[in-house]
Amino acid sequence: MRGKAARALYLISLATILGGVIYLGLALERDLQASDPISALASPYEHHLLPWELEALAMKVAAKLTGQTSGGEDVVLERYFSLKRQADRSQMDGQQAKELARLGNQVEGILEGRIAALLKEVGLTISPPLFSGWKMVFPPVAVELEPPPKVLAVSPREAIRLERTILLAPKIGSKTRDDLEEAVDATGVSSLIVPLAGLGTYPTTVTWGGSYAQIVETAIHEWLHLYLALFPLGRNYFRSTEARTINETVADLAAKELAEAFLRRYPPPPSSPVGLSTPYPPILYQELRGLRRQVEELLSQGKIEDAEQLMEEKRKELAAKGFVFRKINQAFFAFYGIYAQSPASISPIGQKVEALRRKSPTLAYFLALVSRATTEKDLDAILATFP
Repeated sequence: MRGKAARALYLISLATILGGVIYLGLALERDLQASDPISALASPYEHHLLPWELEALAMKVAAKLTGQTSGGEDVVLERYFSLKRQADRSQMDGQQAKELARLGNQVEGILEGRIAALLKEVGLTISPPLFSGWKMVFPPVAVELEPPPKVLAVSPREAIRLERTILLAPKIGSKTRDDLEEAVDATGVSSLIVPLAGLGTYPTTVTWGGSYAQIVETAIHEWLHLYLALFPLGRNYFRSTEARTINETVADLAAKELAEAFLRRYPPPPSSPVGLSTPYPPILYQELRGLRRQVEELLSQGKIEDAEQLMEEKRKELAAKGFVFRKINQAFFAFYGIYAQSPASISPIGQKVEALRRKSPTLAYFLALVSRATTEKDLDAILATFP
């Protein structure tokens, strides 16, 4: 009993240390940011991670120490997603809303335990100092089901390049969003405010609006970002577009694989749809990637207005075909282009990451290899070691 208590205390201590490092790093990063027109425009709507993470982590630790699941796990999940479906249809009364909030904490704990068990089984563990014989999942899986912040993505007009991102409040309205984008664009850049399904905070923020399968996939994806931060790939996330693209592509691919294994072991409750995130149709890859190449060519010739007109024309054309995008501009391609499996990307990194996974005997082996890569050349070098 004492051994279990010591390990639990050690786990909580490590999680607290991890959280403290993240908090202090984010606070320092914000302090070092220049006071510029875009920061000033976004400031009233900015989402501050430091206070959110401090509160969320404290509540998560308290829940781990005192929380209990009332009833069987499957019963809790079925009731939660049944109530959530009513909430989506605005068919919930005040008492049911309170029950949904209470069940949310239990659902988080259930998902955390199940995901951690799967991660341990596939070998995504480390041995902490002083406990060399103990294989633990680190960082500990911690999920917070709530609306993630939105992201203000900024690119130069003369090139497609993700120059900066700023986190914004989750509930920023459409008029405020449009007004802010217009004001930021007036500074001479291209901007887009993007909703997120999740964010690699600690605890990880996962939107509660998805299905059981989507929540699981997103939670695993965001945990993988934290796990990769222990290695060169994750530590270099913000240092280059290549590192960021490799990181996001690895998280996408591995999360999909792990989520499929999770759902085979823990099927979704009857009240929640079964499917994971669906792949984009081939025609959309063709249309958006073709458009991006045309835009890149026009921008290389200094024809900014022509490129922007082409993107707007294509947006309307795609909408007529049933593919609706609020905006397609330089910031759109810059943000979504870091996901190499996205139709907005023309990076060869996606195919190379997929090739490395096919050549790797296990997912853990694949992650051990790719976690050392921070550039496309690194990927090429690793792939060259295989016959």
